[in-house]
Amino acid sequence: MIGVRDDQNLWKCITLDSVMGEPFLDMGTQRFDMHACPLGSVMLGMHDAFNYLACEFPGTPVSSEFVDGNPATQDEFPMHVCSAGVMTGVRLDRNEFTCGM
Repeated sequence: MIGVRDDQNLWKCITLDSVMGEPFLDMGTQRFDMHACPLGSVMLGMHDAFNYLACEFPGTPVSSEFVDGNPATQDEFPMHVCSAGVMTGVRLDRNEFTCGM
């Protein structure tokens, strides 16, 4: 995932070049004061009401992260997207993402 438009239940996704293992559910990992996939993994989806993240380890693990939000990077849709890299965490009430590269 690289972006979310939660008010319209829309997700912007990319294809991973390779993966290590199967997707898994994360129910509580925290980084940057938000729910995030375990370090090195990326978001594949989420269930906001249950605060669940679908995560997976890419073939090339995430090695650095930053917070995108306030102001949020937007694409042409407009949709909040990571300015670089992929989503590794989210906090919708503050419109913030953790983005990993």
